[in-house]
Amino acid sequence: MENNMKIVISGGPCSGKTSVVEKFQEKGYYTLPEPARILGEELGIKFSNEIRGKKRFEINNLVFEKYLEQETRIPKNKIAILDTGMPDNIPFYSLYCSGMEIPEKYLKACKNRYSKVFMLIPLDSYETDGVRGENKEEAFTIYQMKDKIYKEIGYTVTPVPLFSKNKEESINKRVEFIEREIKQG
Repeated sequence: MENNMKIVISGGPCSGKTSVVEKFQEKGYYTLPEPARILGEELGIKFSNEIRGKKRFEINNLVFEKYLEQETRIPKNKIAILDTGMPDNIPFYSLYCSGMEIPEKYLKACKNRYSKVFMLIPLDSYETDGVRGENKEEAFTIYQMKDKIYKEIGYTVTPVPLFSKNKEESINKRVEFIEREIKQG
């Protein structure tokens, strides 16, 4: 196994990423929480289209720094399941930072970083929480942007279907699907 095999679970806001990652954690995998969620909780903010411009730009930069800091702690020779990867942060610059350029060091850091990227198909139902505040249409746009960005950067993106309308069953089947894909190499 390569050192620090990093598996990204991506998707739009409220697509089930955290639930899938938590299930991997229950199964004994090394996992990392979503950096934006951690920062949102630490800073007491709810990410939505209301945070724009310079303030959003500064927050997005903090999110990138959180990714870098978290990923340095991944133990060697482990499979790490990540609740999003660095490229997941890119759409938020485009949507909410009024044309401000993403710092080049973050764009460079996004490349050749992850072993596999899984993109969760959006859920039929959509619920916001205390940290994520995008509406359903924004969430779908973000999902599409993330899928496109990962591919443009050079990653192979594996879509992960819903499998079931039953939440718990869908989570379990998504985890099984991802595990099979990881083991197949």
